[in-house]
Amino acid sequence: MEKKYWETSIAKVTVNGVFFNNHFYTNSLLIREKWFEAGSVSGGWYVEVTYTEFRADFIYIKLNSNFTKLLVISPVEITQEEKELYFLEMEKLKIEYKKLKYQRRKQRTGKPKWKIDARKKY
Repeated sequence: MEKKYWETSIAKVTVNGVFFNNHFYTNSLLIREKWFEAGSVSGGWYVEVTYTEFRADFIYIKLNSNFTKLLVISPVEITQEEKELYFLEMEKLKIEYKKLKYQRRKQRTGKPKWKIDARKKY
């Protein structure tokens, strides 16, 4: 009996991605539509996937009568120092954003809605 190139099976949607054959898969559409957040709240659900045994780096799911390609997620190790630098940079961006909003509001109305204390570290 000849083996088929494309096979179908069942995968589980989880908080970490679509779990299939010991791998997690995702794509930008599922992230935008908050599938994984919903998976964390509901405990996940099952979807039919189309795959080939010859390639583990992608699978397909059917959405709105169209096949959508999901790519395998590659785990990345991040050091504590990298995490701290990331969060520090995010805090700096938030402060700059607040300052920009403050300046724009002041230009529009002539008075700020709130004050930024320059001596305080945010």
